[in-house]
Amino acid sequence: MKYIITILIGILTSSFQQQTTGLTVEIIATQKFQLVHEKDHFHVKLKNNSNETLRIWKEWNSWGYFNLSFEVLNTKGEVVKVITKNTDRIWTRNAPTSIVLAPNKEHISDIYFSPKEWDNLINDGFHELILRPIYTVDKTAESQKHSVWTGKIIGEQTKCTINYWKNKKL
Repeated sequence: MKYIITILIGILTSSFQQQTTGLTVEIIATQKFQLVHEKDHFHVKLKNNSNETLRIWKEWNSWGYFNLSFEVLNTKGEVVKVITKNTDRIWTRNAPTSIVLAPNKEHISDIYFSPKEWDNLINDGFHELILRPIYTVDKTAESQKHSVWTGKIIGEQTKCTINYWKNKKL
């Protein structure tokens, strides 16, 4: 019995360590934020919580452009929609470039929910939403060649208000 309890504690500790180390994703907001105008934006932070240097793809190239998405949740915590980057982007320049994140360093991105850049937006007026960021990098030949972090991380949920500028020219 003592052996089984030790194994269970080891598994639980291992799971907890996996969740608290490595790369994390977070919407930076001290309180509920609003997206009302074209220029309104929020920030997403990727942080290296490990003791080793990590590489992440830069967002301007096709390897990094699609990595961030957002789940829209209802008040019960159920996913009702996933907001992703537009897939019809044309790449006139493209190279597998990355950012180096030293231990405990972070990379912050400005996120503008423009229909030109994002698919599946709720763009029909005023909404109170709960967003949860997801950062996913698939293991590919390029990610292995350039030693880029791969995996999937899901951040904490954040409340926001969106009132889209649907009828205005973007």
